[in-house]
Amino acid sequence: MSENRWWEYVQRLIGDDTYKEAAQRAGFDQSAFTRWRKGAQPDVAFVVKLARGYHSNVLEALVEAGFITEQEADLREIPTQSHREMLAVVDSELLMQEVVKRVRNTRKSDDAPEQHASDSSDGK
Repeated sequence: MSENRWWEYVQRLIGDDTYKEAAQRAGFDQSAFTRWRKGAQPDVAFVVKLARGYHSNVLEALVEAGFITEQEADLREIPTQSHREMLAVVDSELLMQEVVKRVRNTRKSDDAPEQHASDSSDGK
């Protein structure tokens, strides 16, 4: 791992945010940035907090910090589509079949008589 890899990643991630703003987003003290800039190895908990604070891929952050390799992370592109965007590519016929199936299942559960423990015995 390049000695500066983590720090370069941090700078890309926080962009124009100050250390104070970035620390507030991540939930830790801003002094961590000074330590990292001087070459200190980050603590894994800080790496995770920073990535989550910036809604970034935690595995990518762990790779950049040198905790795991890219192979260990098995990094892939993660889709960031909304549900509507994902549904837009689904065939309409398939979508309708799924809706009908769910409506039928809902009706079946609504029509089923409730059974209580006392109802199931043959105590005529």
